[in-house]
Amino acid sequence: MTSDLKATFETASLRPQTFCAESNGQIVGLVQSHEGLMHWDMRYFSWLAVHPDERRQGIARQLLDHAEKDAVRTQFQGRAGTFLIVSSTDPEFYEKLGYERGSIKTVDGCPIMMKHYRPGSEQ
Repeated sequence: MTSDLKATFETASLRPQTFCAESNGQIVGLVQSHEGLMHWDMRYFSWLAVHPDERRQGIARQLLDHAEKDAVRTQFQGRAGTFLIVSSTDPEFYEKLGYERGSIKTVDGCPIMMKHYRPGSEQ
């Protein structure tokens, strides 16, 4: 095993990170992200969900923004990177947030949405 690959395996966070949104002591939304094991420059979002009664209030946007900023701070650390998420319900939502439809689709036909981060591009 090369030293670069070994270092990746030794330092990669295999546990997903979950960020939750609360309202009146109840969890109303969450986003879960995973550091790319083989690609240090990728962050995968595997879940983004908001309770149906709490939608259209900006919760999903805030959760995703928080998870992206966390990845920039803890994983990318001043380097360029890419965020990936599989959109099974609303690809247009992600497009409004700067994501693009990738050319690859999942087995069930859902588009993989991508957003590239470049240092200094924070809003």
